[in-house]
Amino acid sequence: MGLDVARDYYERYWQASEGAPPDTDPLTESRVKLFLRSSAGKRGSLLDAGCGGGRAMALLADAGYQVTGVDISLGALGRARVRSRQASVVAGVVDSALPFADRSFDTVLSCEVIEHLLDVPRFLSEVNRVLRPGGSVFLSTPYHGLAKNLVLSVLNFEKHFDPAGAHVRFFTPKSMRQILERSGFSVKRMFF
Repeated sequence: MGLDVARDYYERYWQASEGAPPDTDPLTESRVKLFLRSSAGKRGSLLDAGCGGGRAMALLADAGYQVTGVDISLGALGRARVRSRQASVVAGVVDSALPFADRSFDTVLSCEVIEHLLDVPRFLSEVNRVLRPGGSVFLSTPYHGLAKNLVLSVLNFEKHFDPAGAHVRFFTPKSMRQILERSGFSVKRMFF
């Protein structure tokens, strides 16, 4: 899938008449609260990689972070600008060259994005590049647990693993830890 195809896909995704799923995801606030608890009060510059419509950005800016969001979709960035006037937004492709200087951010947050990416190692390399020494990364991705995955595989395989669906990758705790460690990260905690 070329960059233009991906950009077109996400422009259509964010123009959905009922709103794109991230705009109505009931777990956004829970993920941000988990991040805030896990960050132990540290504040500073934060990159929301794959910021979408900016719901998390707004919450994080309100919590005292200096937030910058990056997303492939100009439509999503338009929503993010309206939702979080305190944050800045930049058009970019998170699994390509991020449009930021080396060591630009204290924290990188990316919620429900990594499973949509074609080049996960490149994404993690770029996160590593823009992260300051001693910085932290907070990633979230769907994981249903072994039992639910087995049920989905047996009863709803075609729908869940639809090759035309938005999810390109599926992670287990083991595969997530392995890709992060191969990319030079030290995994401190995993939440389920």
